[in-house]
Amino acid sequence: MGHCAFLLLFILGMLSAVRGWTTTFCSGEPCPEYHVVRNYGEFEEREYVRTRWITTKVQSNSFIHLMAAHETITSYSEGHNKAGAMVPCKNTWPVLITVTLGEDGSERDIFLSWFVSDDTELPEANDPSIIEEVRPAATVYVREFSDRASHEIGKYNKEKLHEALGKASKSFESYRYSGAGYNSPWAIYHHNEVWVYAA
Repeated sequence: MGHCAFLLLFILGMLSAVRGWTTTFCSGEPCPEYHVVRNYGEFEEREYVRTRWITTKVQSNSFIHLMAAHETITSYSEGHNKAGAMVPCKNTWPVLITVTLGEDGSERDIFLSWFVSDDTELPEANDPSIIEEVRPAATVYVREFSDRASHEIGKYNKEKLHEALGKASKSFESYRYSGAGYNSPWAIYHHNEVWVYAA
């Protein structure tokens, strides 16, 4: 390999390292890094690295409240923060909706999160409801589906994932789950996932 070709590959490698790890369904944009431990057919077992998120609480599972939470994070990322700085997270994937459950299985809290790369500077928010969330490296069980995402479809796929995990004798956290979306709501094709964390 000539020096010029080597230099070009080195520069491309550096650019991709700065941009972040991607998968085919991240549309070429940065998203959390993982490797598949095993594909069980009905679900995948993945090992995720430590990840960072911008997170805010959602008042309820209604579309209006989800959009309000989305606008809260959008406003923050567009410079409405204490530094007046733009935050490059509008094109990262996935958008994550995490639901925590009470002992009776009822929904207790809902959070909306946007993924941010490790090299992203996060200025202090004007809105105290916005926090930086760091999730440690973890084993995550993932069920994929291509339906247009909704609260009810997310719950249905969570229940199907719980059933499949029970059949596979996997221990998992039953008190929370996340719905991960990788496309605009107006996209023709949708790649969505339900995440359940290993216990």
